[in-house]
Amino acid sequence: MLLIVIAEGKPAEDNSIELPRSFPEFFGIAFHIHFKRQLMLLGGLASRPSSDVLRRSAFEEDSVRLRALNGKRGRGRPRATWARSVFEQAVAVAGNVESLSGLWMDTPAAKHAWRAAVRQHCT
Repeated sequence: MLLIVIAEGKPAEDNSIELPRSFPEFFGIAFHIHFKRQLMLLGGLASRPSSDVLRRSAFEEDSVRLRALNGKRGRGRPRATWARSVFEQAVAVAGNVESLSGLWMDTPAAKHAWRAAVRQHCT
């Protein structure tokens, strides 16, 4: 038998596993890692050359603005997209769109600054 004890200062038995008091704290680590990877992926796409096919699928040419969706959404399809939600968080990390475009340039210093900003935001 495996007994799970939520850590509240109670002594654990021999076969027990101690978990944090609240489960969101426990799952928060995985969420932050996933969120950090999403921000890094979007930054990597934005720093690619303008002629790159992957970059053109998400961003306007020669800009860090997201590409507008063409056509009508199907019934029940949300307006929000993955790129839009992650882009909003990226703007929150950078402060504004202008500084975000500076962080997403294709230079080693800009990439290092973007990684540092994401690391600081996700801790």
